[in-house]
Amino acid sequence: MTIAKKLAVILVKTGVILSVAAFSAPAAGAEPTPQTFPDGTYLVNQRLPSGTYRSNGKGYWCYWRRSDDNGNIIDNHFGYSGGVVTIQASDYQFNSSGCGGWTALDPNNLPALPVAQQVAPKKDGYYVVGLDIAPGVWKSNGLSSSCYWARYDLTQDINDNEIGYAGTVVTIRADDFEFYTKGCGVWTMIDTNNLPALSLAQQRAPKRSGSYVIGLDMAPGRWRSNSLDMNCYWAEQTITQDIIDNHFGAGSVVVDIPATVFEFKTARCGIWVLTTGVGESISSTAVTQSTGTAVTPAIRSSATCPSANVCILSPASGLKVGRGNVVVFTGTAAGQGFARYQFQAGNGAAWGHIADFNKPVVNGTLMELHTDSLPPGTYTIRLQVIGISGNSSADKAQVVLTIQ
Repeated sequence: MTIAKKLAVILVKTGVILSVAAFSAPAAGAEPTPQTFPDGTYLVNQRLPSGTYRSNGKGYWCYWRRSDDNGNIIDNHFGYSGGVVTIQASDYQFNSSGCGGWTALDPNNLPALPVAQQVAPKKDGYYVVGLDIAPGVWKSNGLSSSCYWARYDLTQDINDNEIGYAGTVVTIRADDFEFYTKGCGVWTMIDTNNLPALSLAQQRAPKRSGSYVIGLDMAPGRWRSNSLDMNCYWAEQTITQDIIDNHFGAGSVVVDIPATVFEFKTARCGIWVLTTGVGESISSTAVTQSTGTAVTPAIRSSATCPSANVCILSPASGLKVGRGNVVVFTGTAAGQGFARYQFQAGNGAAWGHIADFNKPVVNGTLMELHTDSLPPGTYTIRLQVIGISGNSSADKAQVVLTIQ
């Protein structure tokens, strides 16, 4: 169920310029030196030597582009000043505006800041690795849902990037040349061998959309989400942001997060709750988690148990329960040709998807339904088994549930 992780670049190598005329500046009157030059338009290797340069500005409206002799864009940038550009000898023209001028930078002889300054917290902006920022593991503390970071090589090609919730982690490598961040809050370098872990109770508390370091923000274990959103995304990642496993699709899913996972990321999956798991045998009496009130087992009937392979043992049909509870469904979902089982909720007019599970269960826990995931009302909760052919079983078990 692995899907692609990396994201398209926001504004590079697209050939699209945001109002080029507005950003184009006339050629500078004075000849540039090999070490510094102002914003303007320059012919490469005639008025401007090729090489690596860093902008001196502090603003948010820096635009530059490298182009060929036909005016086609080779690479461009619009956004924060302070970034680096490597002008190739094969480029024809370089143009910049709002970047505050440029200073040559020798990649082999970087004027590095003291280590204490390199490891100090970092805000939005560009940082040359080994000059402004130390390689290592960094964690952001922002609250934005549009945190963006990118690791670049010397020629501004992206080594890795990501956009999503702040609070995430990035491992900046020694062979990265530049790091860029926007909307992530403040980045702090962390020691992965001495994580400032939250209390166990805080790590086990329910989790919403965001990024969580396992053993620091979130406990390892089996977690279940309660969302009905069909765009639920989660990912388990290594310390270097490589994906171990991920999912995009229906919510109300279960994921096992081992202690070997470094970071767990989630979006649009609702609330995650640490659980004992699905498929484990339990007694025929289910319990609502928030109240501890016993739920009477269902009386077997053709509706609740139409066959030995499709059966809801509990809760009993007709159960009334308040919001903020978790109703445990137990029973059996199995049979020859089994692929998965599915729960749906019907309101008399249509059926809506609740959850799918891909492991058969015999006399065990089928699902934990968070009552907050459905509006108040009376529902028929239906269980059906899906075979490897993709067809659902003729037998369907169902109970009536009222959420007050």
